[in-house]
Amino acid sequence: MSMNYTVINETALIESGLGLVADRIKLYVHRQDPALFDLLNFEADPIFLEPMVNAHRRATYINNGRHTADDALAMPLRQILYGYIKPENRPATITAISDGKGWVYLPNLGYFKTTCKNTVLSLTYCQATHSLSITQDGQPISARLEPLQTVAGTGINLYQCNPTLLNQLFNKLEGPEEVQAETSFPEANITTVLPKRLPDIEKAFAIIRTYLPEYHHQLLMVAKGLMVFENPAVRPFATGFALGISFISTTPTDSVIYFIVELIHQFGHNMLYAIMADQKEYFLVDPMAPLAAFNYNPRERRTIFSAFHGLFTTTKIAECLEVLYHSNVFEGDEQREIVARLADNRRRFRTGIERIEHDRVLTPQGLELYEHLDSSCAAVYRRLDSVVRDYNVSNQPFMFTYSLFKEANPSIR
Repeated sequence: MSMNYTVINETALIESGLGLVADRIKLYVHRQDPALFDLLNFEADPIFLEPMVNAHRRATYINNGRHTADDALAMPLRQILYGYIKPENRPATITAISDGKGWVYLPNLGYFKTTCKNTVLSLTYCQATHSLSITQDGQPISARLEPLQTVAGTGINLYQCNPTLLNQLFNKLEGPEEVQAETSFPEANITTVLPKRLPDIEKAFAIIRTYLPEYHHQLLMVAKGLMVFENPAVRPFATGFALGISFISTTPTDSVIYFIVELIHQFGHNMLYAIMADQKEYFLVDPMAPLAAFNYNPRERRTIFSAFHGLFTTTKIAECLEVLYHSNVFEGDEQREIVARLADNRRRFRTGIERIEHDRVLTPQGLELYEHLDSSCAAVYRRLDSVVRDYNVSNQPFMFTYSLFKEANPSIR
Protein backbone atom coordinates (compact mmCIF):
# COMPACT_ATOMS: atom_id res chain seq x y z
CA MET A 1 0.00 0.00 0.00
CA SER A 2 1.63 3.25 -1.08
CA MET A 3 1.30 6.18 1.26
CA ASN A 4 2.22 9.82 1.17
CA TYR A 5 3.83 9.93 4.60
CA THR A 6 3.98 13.71 4.68
CA VAL A 7 0.24 13.76 5.46
CA ILE A 8 0.94 12.65 9.04
CA ASN A 9 1.18 15.78 11.15
CA GLU A 10 2.19 14.43 14.53
CA THR A 11 2.09 17.87 16.13
CA ALA A 12 -1.54 18.34 15.09
CA LEU A 13 -2.42 14.86 16.36
CA ILE A 14 -0.83 15.62 19.75
CA GLU A 15 -2.65 18.94 20.00
CA SER A 16 -5.99 17.36 19.14
CA GLY A 17 -5.49 14.53 21.63
CA LEU A 18 -4.53 16.89 24.45
CA GLY A 19 -7.71 18.86 23.79
CA LEU A 20 -9.74 15.68 24.17
CA VAL A 21 -7.94 14.77 27.41
CA ALA A 22 -8.53 18.27 28.82
CA ASP A 23 -12.26 18.03 28.00
CA ARG A 24 -12.50 14.71 29.85
CA ILE A 25 -10.76 16.15 32.89
CA LYS A 26 -13.02 19.23 32.87
CA LEU A 27 -16.02 16.93 33.02
CA TYR A 28 -14.41 14.94 35.83
CA VAL A 29 -13.62 18.04 37.92
CA HIS A 30 -17.14 19.39 37.39
CA ARG A 31 -18.67 16.11 38.54
CA GLN A 32 -16.41 15.86 41.56
CA ASP A 33 -16.61 19.47 42.78
CA PRO A 34 -18.78 21.91 40.79
CA ALA A 35 -17.88 24.79 43.13
CA LEU A 36 -14.16 24.21 42.51
CA PHE A 37 -14.76 24.00 38.78
CA ASP A 38 -16.41 27.41 38.84
CA LEU A 39 -13.27 28.91 40.42
CA LEU A 40 -11.05 27.81 37.52
CA ASN A 41 -10.61 29.27 34.03
CA PHE A 42 -12.67 26.86 31.95
CA GLU A 43 -10.91 27.94 28.74
CA ALA A 44 -7.39 27.18 30.01
CA ASP A 45 -6.68 23.59 28.96
CA PRO A 46 -3.23 23.50 30.68
CA ILE A 47 -4.99 23.69 34.06
CA PHE A 48 -6.89 20.51 33.32
CA LEU A 49 -3.78 18.77 31.98
CA GLU A 50 -2.20 18.90 35.46
CA PRO A 51 -1.01 15.26 35.83
CA MET A 52 -2.11 15.00 39.45
CA VAL A 53 -5.76 15.46 38.40
CA ASN A 54 -5.43 12.48 36.07
CA ALA A 55 -3.88 10.47 38.90
CA HIS A 56 -6.73 11.55 41.18
CA ARG A 57 -9.25 10.43 38.56
CA ARG A 58 -7.61 7.01 38.38
CA ALA A 59 -7.64 6.67 42.18
CA THR A 60 -11.31 7.64 42.29
CA TYR A 61 -12.17 4.94 39.78
CA ILE A 62 -10.18 2.34 41.70
CA ASN A 63 -11.57 3.34 45.10
CA ASN A 64 -15.18 3.70 44.08
CA GLY A 65 -15.65 2.08 40.70
CA ARG A 66 -17.43 5.24 39.65
CA HIS A 67 -17.17 9.04 39.75
CA THR A 68 -17.96 9.93 43.35
CA ALA A 69 -16.22 12.35 45.67
CA ASP A 70 -13.83 10.70 48.10
CA ASP A 71 -12.26 12.76 50.87
CA ALA A 72 -10.02 9.83 51.77
CA LEU A 73 -7.95 10.08 48.58
CA ALA A 74 -4.24 10.63 49.07
CA MET A 75 -4.49 14.23 47.87
CA PRO A 76 -7.76 16.19 47.69
CA LEU A 77 -8.75 17.66 44.35
CA ARG A 78 -8.85 21.14 45.85
CA GLN A 79 -5.25 20.75 47.02
CA ILE A 80 -4.22 19.66 43.51
CA LEU A 81 -5.89 22.58 41.75
CA TYR A 82 -5.53 25.32 44.40
CA GLY A 83 -2.45 26.74 42.69
CA TYR A 84 -4.39 27.18 39.45
CA ILE A 85 -7.09 29.37 41.04
CA LYS A 86 -6.48 33.11 40.69
CA PRO A 87 -5.49 34.52 44.11
CA GLU A 88 -8.57 36.74 44.33
CA ASN A 89 -10.78 33.68 43.87
CA ARG A 90 -9.03 31.28 46.25
CA PRO A 91 -11.06 29.78 49.09
CA ALA A 92 -9.66 31.06 52.39
CA THR A 93 -9.15 27.54 53.78
CA ILE A 94 -8.94 24.06 52.26
CA THR A 95 -7.97 20.61 53.48
CA ALA A 96 -4.48 19.46 52.48
CA ILE A 97 -2.84 16.10 53.08
CA SER A 98 0.89 15.60 53.62
CA ASP A 99 2.79 12.69 52.10
CA GLY A 100 4.92 10.01 53.76
CA LYS A 101 7.76 12.50 54.24
CA GLY A 102 5.53 15.19 55.67
CA TRP A 103 5.59 17.31 52.53
CA VAL A 104 2.45 19.12 51.37
CA TYR A 105 2.61 19.44 47.60
CA LEU A 106 0.64 22.20 45.90
CA PRO A 107 0.92 21.87 42.11
CA ASN A 108 1.72 25.16 40.36
CA LEU A 109 2.61 26.70 43.74
CA GLY A 110 5.24 24.80 45.71
CA TYR A 111 5.82 22.64 48.79
CA PHE A 112 5.42 22.91 52.53
CA LYS A 113 7.96 20.68 54.27
CA THR A 114 6.45 19.67 57.61
CA THR A 115 7.13 16.94 60.17
CA CYS A 116 3.51 15.74 59.97
CA LYS A 117 3.56 12.58 57.85
CA ASN A 118 0.39 11.40 56.09
CA THR A 119 -1.61 13.96 58.04
CA VAL A 120 -4.80 15.89 57.31
CA LEU A 121 -3.93 19.57 57.60
CA SER A 122 -5.53 22.93 56.81
CA LEU A 123 -4.15 25.34 54.24
CA THR A 124 -5.10 29.00 54.70
CA TYR A 125 -4.66 31.87 52.26
CA CYS A 126 -4.55 35.43 53.55
CA GLN A 127 -5.77 37.86 50.88
CA ALA A 128 -4.32 40.88 52.69
CA THR A 129 -0.74 39.56 52.77
CA HIS A 130 -1.00 37.15 49.80
CA SER A 131 0.48 34.46 52.03
CA LEU A 132 -0.21 30.78 52.63
CA SER A 133 0.07 28.98 55.95
CA ILE A 134 -0.48 25.47 57.33
CA THR A 135 -2.26 24.49 60.53
CA GLN A 136 -3.06 21.22 62.29
CA ASP A 137 -6.16 21.15 64.49
CA GLY A 138 -6.07 24.94 64.57
CA GLN A 139 -2.42 25.11 65.65
CA PRO A 140 0.07 26.82 63.30
CA ILE A 141 2.83 24.68 61.80
CA SER A 142 6.21 26.26 61.30
CA ALA A 143 6.75 25.73 57.58
CA ARG A 144 7.07 28.12 54.69
CA LEU A 145 6.03 27.61 51.09
CA GLU A 146 9.09 26.59 49.08
CA PRO A 147 9.10 27.15 45.32
CA LEU A 148 8.78 24.54 42.63
CA GLN A 149 11.89 23.61 40.69
CA THR A 150 11.69 23.55 36.91
CA VAL A 151 13.97 22.50 34.07
CA ALA A 152 15.85 25.61 32.87
CA GLY A 153 14.20 27.19 29.84
CA THR A 154 10.97 25.19 30.25
CA GLY A 155 7.99 25.10 32.56
CA ILE A 156 8.56 21.42 33.28
CA ASN A 157 8.22 20.67 37.00
CA LEU A 158 11.07 18.71 38.58
CA TYR A 159 9.40 16.69 41.31
CA GLN A 160 11.23 17.10 44.60
CA CYS A 161 9.13 14.44 46.31
CA ASN A 162 6.96 11.50 45.30
CA PRO A 163 3.31 12.32 46.10
CA THR A 164 1.28 9.30 47.16
CA LEU A 165 -0.96 9.52 44.09
CA LEU A 166 2.13 9.13 41.88
CA ASN A 167 3.88 6.58 44.08
CA GLN A 168 0.83 4.33 43.66
CA LEU A 169 1.63 4.13 39.95
CA PHE A 170 5.03 2.50 40.54
CA ASN A 171 3.45 -0.82 41.52
CA LYS A 172 1.60 -1.01 38.22
CA LEU A 173 4.76 -1.56 36.19
CA GLU A 174 5.43 -4.61 34.12
CA GLY A 175 8.87 -5.91 34.97
CA PRO A 176 11.05 -8.95 35.43
CA GLU A 177 9.53 -11.78 37.42
CA GLU A 178 11.78 -11.14 40.42
CA VAL A 179 10.54 -7.53 40.53
CA GLN A 180 6.90 -8.50 40.13
CA ALA A 181 7.30 -10.84 43.11
CA GLU A 182 8.07 -7.89 45.38
CA THR A 183 5.10 -7.01 47.58
CA SER A 184 6.10 -3.35 47.55
CA PHE A 185 8.82 -1.29 45.96
CA PRO A 186 11.32 0.54 48.15
CA GLU A 187 10.81 4.28 48.26
CA ALA A 188 12.15 6.08 45.23
CA ASN A 189 15.18 8.19 46.15
CA ILE A 190 14.44 11.63 44.68
CA THR A 191 15.70 14.32 47.02
CA THR A 192 19.37 13.34 46.95
CA VAL A 193 19.44 12.29 43.28
CA LEU A 194 17.98 15.38 41.66
CA PRO A 195 20.75 17.84 42.62
CA LYS A 196 23.42 15.37 41.46
CA ARG A 197 21.82 14.68 38.08
CA LEU A 198 20.39 18.12 37.30
CA PRO A 199 23.41 19.29 35.22
CA ASP A 200 23.10 16.25 32.92
CA ILE A 201 19.32 16.65 32.72
CA GLU A 202 19.58 20.29 31.72
CA LYS A 203 22.37 19.54 29.24
CA ALA A 204 20.17 16.83 27.70
CA PHE A 205 17.26 19.27 27.33
CA ALA A 206 19.55 21.90 25.80
CA ILE A 207 20.84 19.42 23.22
CA ILE A 208 17.31 18.33 22.31
CA ARG A 209 16.27 21.99 21.99
CA THR A 210 19.24 22.86 19.77
CA TYR A 211 19.53 19.83 17.52
CA LEU A 212 16.01 18.38 17.59
CA PRO A 213 13.79 21.48 17.54
CA GLU A 214 10.65 19.77 16.21
CA TYR A 215 10.85 17.02 18.80
CA HIS A 216 11.56 19.62 21.48
CA HIS A 217 8.41 21.50 20.47
CA GLN A 218 6.32 18.32 20.63
CA LEU A 219 7.92 17.38 23.95
CA LEU A 220 6.97 20.73 25.48
CA MET A 221 3.39 20.25 24.26
CA VAL A 222 2.96 17.20 26.50
CA ALA A 223 5.60 17.68 29.21
CA LYS A 224 4.32 18.84 32.59
CA GLY A 225 6.72 17.10 34.94
CA LEU A 226 9.86 15.02 35.30
CA MET A 227 10.59 12.70 38.20
CA VAL A 228 14.20 11.53 38.42
CA PHE A 229 14.91 8.88 41.02
CA GLU A 230 17.12 5.98 42.05
CA ASN A 231 15.40 2.63 42.53
CA PRO A 232 16.90 -0.52 40.99
CA ALA A 233 13.51 -2.25 41.09
CA VAL A 234 11.84 0.28 38.77
CA ARG A 235 12.64 0.95 35.14
CA PRO A 236 11.98 4.35 33.58
CA PHE A 237 8.32 4.65 32.61
CA ALA A 238 5.41 6.83 31.61
CA THR A 239 1.74 6.20 32.13
CA GLY A 240 -1.52 7.57 30.82
CA PHE A 241 -2.66 7.75 34.45
CA ALA A 242 -0.25 10.67 34.95
CA LEU A 243 -0.13 12.05 31.41
CA GLY A 244 2.61 14.65 31.09
CA ILE A 245 5.15 13.10 33.50
CA SER A 246 8.24 11.09 32.60
CA PHE A 247 9.55 8.92 35.43
CA ILE A 248 13.28 8.32 34.90
CA SER A 249 15.19 5.85 37.02
CA THR A 250 18.91 6.51 37.11
CA THR A 251 22.15 5.08 38.43
CA PRO A 252 25.38 6.96 39.22
CA THR A 253 27.04 5.69 36.03
CA ASP A 254 24.39 6.97 33.59
CA SER A 255 25.72 9.40 30.98
CA VAL A 256 24.09 12.46 29.46
CA ILE A 257 23.32 10.24 26.45
CA TYR A 258 21.20 8.09 28.75
CA PHE A 259 19.12 11.10 29.77
CA ILE A 260 18.71 12.26 26.16
CA VAL A 261 17.46 8.82 25.13
CA GLU A 262 15.13 8.44 28.11
CA LEU A 263 13.66 11.92 27.63
CA ILE A 264 12.97 11.05 23.98
CA HIS A 265 11.65 7.65 25.02
CA GLN A 266 9.39 8.52 27.96
CA PHE A 267 8.02 11.77 26.56
CA GLY A 268 7.45 9.80 23.35
CA HIS A 269 5.12 7.56 25.36
CA ASN A 270 3.36 10.71 26.61
CA MET A 271 2.95 11.91 23.03
CA LEU A 272 1.33 8.66 21.94
CA TYR A 273 -0.96 8.63 24.99
CA ALA A 274 -2.13 12.06 23.82
CA ILE A 275 -2.40 11.09 20.15
CA MET A 276 -4.44 8.00 21.02
CA ALA A 277 -6.69 9.70 23.56
CA ASP A 278 -9.60 8.29 21.55
CA GLN A 279 -8.44 4.73 20.98
CA LYS A 280 -11.44 3.88 18.82
CA GLU A 281 -10.02 6.20 16.15
CA TYR A 282 -7.03 3.87 15.82
CA PHE A 283 -8.12 0.34 16.79
CA LEU A 284 -10.89 -1.95 15.58
CA VAL A 285 -10.35 -4.28 18.54
CA ASP A 286 -9.62 -3.75 22.22
CA PRO A 287 -6.05 -2.37 22.19
CA MET A 288 -5.44 -4.05 25.55
CA ALA A 289 -5.98 -7.44 23.91
CA PRO A 290 -2.90 -9.71 23.90
CA LEU A 291 -0.81 -9.26 20.77
CA ALA A 292 -0.19 -13.02 20.78
CA ALA A 293 -3.78 -13.57 19.67
CA PHE A 294 -3.00 -11.70 16.46
CA ASN A 295 0.63 -12.55 15.67
CA TYR A 296 0.36 -16.16 16.90
CA ASN A 297 3.59 -15.97 18.88
CA PRO A 298 3.12 -17.89 22.16
CA ARG A 299 6.12 -16.09 23.67
CA GLU A 300 4.56 -12.65 23.07
CA ARG A 301 3.72 -10.91 26.34
CA ARG A 302 2.64 -7.46 25.18
CA THR A 303 -0.75 -6.02 24.42
CA ILE A 304 -1.51 -4.47 21.02
CA PHE A 305 -1.36 -1.06 22.67
CA SER A 306 2.02 -1.61 24.34
CA ALA A 307 3.45 -2.96 21.07
CA PHE A 308 2.25 0.18 19.25
CA HIS A 309 3.91 2.25 21.96
CA GLY A 310 7.08 0.26 21.35
CA LEU A 311 6.97 1.09 17.64
CA PHE A 312 6.36 4.77 18.34
CA THR A 313 9.20 5.19 20.84
CA THR A 314 11.63 3.02 18.86
CA THR A 315 10.97 5.21 15.83
CA LYS A 316 11.40 8.46 17.75
CA ILE A 317 14.70 7.26 19.27
CA ALA A 318 15.96 6.21 15.83
CA GLU A 319 14.98 9.51 14.21
CA CYS A 320 16.52 11.63 16.96
CA LEU A 321 19.74 9.65 17.41
CA GLU A 322 20.35 9.71 13.66
CA VAL A 323 20.27 13.51 13.74
CA LEU A 324 22.59 13.63 16.75
CA TYR A 325 24.98 11.15 15.12
CA HIS A 326 25.32 13.29 12.00
CA SER A 327 25.42 16.56 13.97
CA ASN A 328 28.68 15.53 15.67
CA VAL A 329 27.48 17.24 18.85
CA PHE A 330 29.36 14.50 20.72
CA GLU A 331 32.82 13.07 20.29
CA GLY A 332 34.87 10.20 21.66
CA ASP A 333 33.08 7.77 23.94
CA GLU A 334 29.83 9.77 23.89
CA GLN A 335 29.64 9.59 20.09
CA ARG A 336 30.39 5.86 20.32
CA GLU A 337 27.53 5.49 22.77
CA ILE A 338 25.21 7.15 20.23
CA VAL A 339 26.23 4.47 17.71
CA ALA A 340 25.84 1.73 20.31
CA ARG A 341 22.34 2.88 21.25
CA LEU A 342 21.36 3.08 17.57
CA ALA A 343 22.51 -0.52 17.17
CA ASP A 344 20.61 -1.62 20.26
CA ASN A 345 17.48 0.27 19.24
CA ARG A 346 17.46 -1.59 15.92
CA ARG A 347 16.78 -4.90 17.69
CA ARG A 348 13.60 -3.36 19.15
CA PHE A 349 12.18 -2.62 15.69
CA ARG A 350 9.71 -5.03 14.07
CA THR A 351 9.38 -7.34 17.04
CA GLY A 352 5.86 -8.59 16.41
CA ILE A 353 3.32 -5.92 15.52
CA GLU A 354 4.36 -6.07 11.86
CA ARG A 355 3.14 -9.70 11.69
CA ILE A 356 -0.50 -9.06 12.53
CA GLU A 357 -3.27 -8.63 9.96
CA HIS A 358 -3.43 -4.88 10.25
CA ASP A 359 -6.79 -4.52 8.53
CA ARG A 360 -8.34 -6.67 11.28
CA VAL A 361 -6.85 -4.63 14.10
CA LEU A 362 -6.31 -1.04 12.95
CA THR A 363 -8.70 1.55 11.58
CA PRO A 364 -7.60 3.42 8.41
CA GLN A 365 -6.26 6.18 10.68
CA GLY A 366 -4.44 3.62 12.81
CA LEU A 367 -2.99 1.94 9.75
CA GLU A 368 -1.84 5.29 8.38
CA LEU A 369 0.00 6.08 11.62
CA TYR A 370 1.45 2.57 11.79
CA GLU A 371 2.81 2.74 8.23
CA HIS A 372 4.16 6.24 8.82
CA LEU A 373 6.15 5.05 11.84
CA ASP A 374 7.25 1.72 10.38
CA SER A 375 8.44 3.40 7.17
CA SER A 376 10.31 6.15 9.02
CA CYS A 377 12.17 3.74 11.32
CA ALA A 378 13.02 1.40 8.44
CA ALA A 379 14.39 4.34 6.47
CA VAL A 380 16.65 5.39 9.35
CA TYR A 381 18.20 1.94 9.51
CA ARG A 382 18.60 1.70 5.74
CA ARG A 383 20.59 4.94 5.86
CA LEU A 384 22.63 3.81 8.87
CA ASP A 385 23.06 0.16 7.88
CA SER A 386 26.81 0.40 7.38
CA VAL A 387 27.18 2.26 10.69
CA VAL A 388 25.38 -0.22 12.98
CA ARG A 389 25.11 -3.59 11.21
CA ASP A 390 28.31 -5.23 12.46
CA TYR A 391 27.79 -4.62 16.17
CA ASN A 392 26.82 -7.39 18.56
CA VAL A 393 23.95 -6.61 20.97
CA SER A 394 23.21 -10.20 21.98
CA ASN A 395 24.36 -9.69 25.58
CA GLN A 396 22.08 -6.72 26.24
CA PRO A 397 19.43 -6.89 28.98
CA PHE A 398 16.11 -5.07 28.60
CA MET A 399 17.76 -1.79 29.65
CA PHE A 400 20.68 -1.02 27.36
CA THR A 401 24.03 -1.10 29.19
CA TYR A 402 26.95 0.56 27.44
CA SER A 403 29.62 -1.29 29.46
CA LEU A 404 28.18 -4.62 28.26
CA PHE A 405 28.13 -3.30 24.70
CA LYS A 406 31.85 -2.52 24.92
CA GLU A 407 32.52 -6.02 26.24
CA ALA A 408 30.72 -7.56 23.27
CA ASN A 409 32.28 -5.11 20.81
CA PRO A 410 35.91 -4.48 21.74
CA SER A 411 36.51 -2.61 18.49
CA ILE A 412 34.26 0.28 19.58
CA ARG A 413 36.75 1.37 22.25
